[in-house]
Amino acid sequence: MRQLVCAMVLVLVGMGLGAQESGASPDIGTVDITAQAYSPLVLVPAGKVTVLSADDIATTGASSAAEALTMVPGVTVSSHGPGGGQATIAIGASSANQVLVIMDGVRLNDALQGAPDLSQVPASMIDRIEVLGTGASAAYGADAVGGVVIITTKKSGASRLSLGVGDTAYPTALGLAGAGSLADSQKFTLDAGSRIAQADVAFSAQAERGSDAYPFTAGGADVLRSNAGYWDVAGTLSTGLPAAGGRLESTVMGSHLETGVPGSTISYPLYLSSTETQTNTAVRGSLGWSSDALAGGALGVAILGHGSYSRLDYFNLSAPSYYQITSAGVDTRWSWIASGAVNVGFGSSLLYDSADSPDFATRAEGQPKRLSLGAYAEPTVLVGDRLKLTPSIRYDWNDTYVSGLTAMLGLVLEATDRLDLRLTGGRSFRAPTFEDLYDYFHDPVWNYTYTGNPRLKPETAYSGELGADWHADALKVSATLRGRYVEDLISYYSDPVTYDGTEINLGRAFISNADVDLGYTLGAARFAANYDFIYPLDVSNGSSLAESPVIPYYSRHSAKLSADLSLGSATLGLSSRFTSKRVDQATPTQTVPDLFLLDLHSSIAVATGTRLTLDIDNLLDTRYQVVYGYPMPGITVKLGMRLDL
Repeated sequence: MRQLVCAMVLVLVGMGLGAQESGASPDIGTVDITAQAYSPLVLVPAGKVTVLSADDIATTGASSAAEALTMVPGVTVSSHGPGGGQATIAIGASSANQVLVIMDGVRLNDALQGAPDLSQVPASMIDRIEVLGTGASAAYGADAVGGVVIITTKKSGASRLSLGVGDTAYPTALGLAGAGSLADSQKFTLDAGSRIAQADVAFSAQAERGSDAYPFTAGGADVLRSNAGYWDVAGTLSTGLPAAGGRLESTVMGSHLETGVPGSTISYPLYLSSTETQTNTAVRGSLGWSSDALAGGALGVAILGHGSYSRLDYFNLSAPSYYQITSAGVDTRWSWIASGAVNVGFGSSLLYDSADSPDFATRAEGQPKRLSLGAYAEPTVLVGDRLKLTPSIRYDWNDTYVSGLTAMLGLVLEATDRLDLRLTGGRSFRAPTFEDLYDYFHDPVWNYTYTGNPRLKPETAYSGELGADWHADALKVSATLRGRYVEDLISYYSDPVTYDGTEINLGRAFISNADVDLGYTLGAARFAANYDFIYPLDVSNGSSLAESPVIPYYSRHSAKLSADLSLGSATLGLSSRFTSKRVDQATPTQTVPDLFLLDLHSSIAVATGTRLTLDIDNLLDTRYQVVYGYPMPGITVKLGMRLDL
């Protein structure tokens, strides 16, 4: 395999050099390493990428990154409730731990628990989100099996000062005993930027509190969701200035959440809690230097040092606990224009993780630690006027599990002036977390013990994607076919006699899916539609695909529609999403039914620099849940005002 990949890279580079020597070749473009060092548009140009701008996010009325991602094709947001409820994402038929999330160049997936809680990333701080829907470990390393999400916070030092205030209400809760008012939760935002001498300074902050007293149906009657109150505050400060012929940038972000833990409504009211709470505190910082002007403009570099600390505390449980992780690392990314037809990207990463939790106290080696190293190379080769090839190869090493080599090949063909064809494929992997490997928990009431498995292997995936993008003046159409084979899936196993549990490498899956996107602009109106079909098969028993059972834990069909209209100083939008029924993975005896949601978004400028917003989520007052046992609100009304000073 290694010899094959190396040969592939050499052949493709040779093809590009040969194309250059045979005649005029198209310019490969500027390096632009400073702005796009982590962008999948650069690192995985043959993959389908969905981009959300700050304006797109503001139009949805989202409070967090998780809410902003709900309308992205192929993305499923698993929310345990609004406000302080945990929310993770999956792309297609992936698990949340198989999607890598990077914010400002720093991984949010941690070695302790894996998938990040994206409800803790305020939408008001986000400048841009990019979503890649295919495996890409050859470019990004561990955990990029189902896709990659790149979040960039606001950094521009353009002079600005915006203040925002918002209120959320659940009208159907007003008639219930103990219900709040039309002011269930409030949100305050601040966005500021300035240039001081040659330095750009940007600051964003968000504070929010709520009782989340919304109704859900239990025993045939409406019951108020209790112990779901929360308050959180988050802020980010970034600076940038010229230094040593390049640009020096720093970013610091901090957040703190205190929330009630209402518990699952399964077997209501047995599992509901009126006292359990948790807090979540996180601090992240990075310092980077970048330049695209080295070697006369032929060489670009981005060097980023980063560190993070997060702690999650559970209170009022039968066994109070906490999870804490500290990480530090350095990433380098280089881009070298070797010729008019060849651009070589390469880089390295070093990451150190250290965890602390009572759940690891019985481990003889003490609290877990991990050192990870990685290096990659990715030449971009232009063949003729219309064909771009992007082979990439990466090697990862760490001291807790066996990783190794990953590779990927991408191809983009400009078939006509209106039609582009895309093809990409490669190998990716998902790293076992510290919880998977070393966790220990004993429940004295049920006499149940859970232990991690230090012999776990990483999940390995081989994926391929074929796509076509066609565009006219006002119409854009995109169609994509994907296939992914995953082996050594990390699964929970429970002994049928003692009920003691552990994690094991069990099972293989083959997942195919197809999606179609349409976008149309007609004057001041914009329309978008997406349909996604997923067909996941359990191929663990070695039978043929035709004989393999369908994995029931994913919605086979999903669709998302939106329409937006601008009328002078006012905007009006409708969005809807549908997902077909599925079996709940945590509770296989239960089925999550078909779901159709309809949302309304509107805004109007009432004076210079003053804009009012009205968002009504779940217009049809649908009673639903994404994670079984955790009901979501019915009709939700959000009022907001933004002042641009």
